Amino acid sequence: MRFLYDELGILANFAVVKYVDGGRDALKDGGLDCWGFFRVAREALGLPVPPLHLVSGANEIMREWETGRSSSGWRELQAPEDGCLVLFERPGRPYHCGIVLADRATYAHMDRSGMHFCKLDCMRDRLKTKRYYHYED
Repeated sequence: MRFLYDELGILANFAVVKYVDGGRDALKDGGLDCWGFFRVAREALGLPVPPLHLVSGANEIMREWETGRSSSGWRELQAPEDGCLVLFERPGRPYHCGIVLADRATYAHMDRSGMHFCKLDCMRDRLKTKRYYHYED
């Protein structure tokens, strides 16, 4: 079982990584986008890593999500779980994601201003539609 302070320490290493649209590999691409960060965060935390092909670029974020999530390995959750994907949606369209941490109230994500730790119920996110997904390979 992981603890929140362990996760914060591990993921804080990504604070120096810059945001890059479509970034999947910080070294090769020069940075990460939210999906790239979700994948490397899961890897750093010792969790199964979802396939690369599910997302193609921040401007078309989660374009392939509907197809990809129906593949084996994904299941929708009613409430956040440690290490799950939190998917933010605008009416009917996914646009951003992050990883839920051990306290199930905090998530980490990468956006144009860098890496952040936020509460799932913070004021700016309270009114956004959020869905949670568990991944196993």
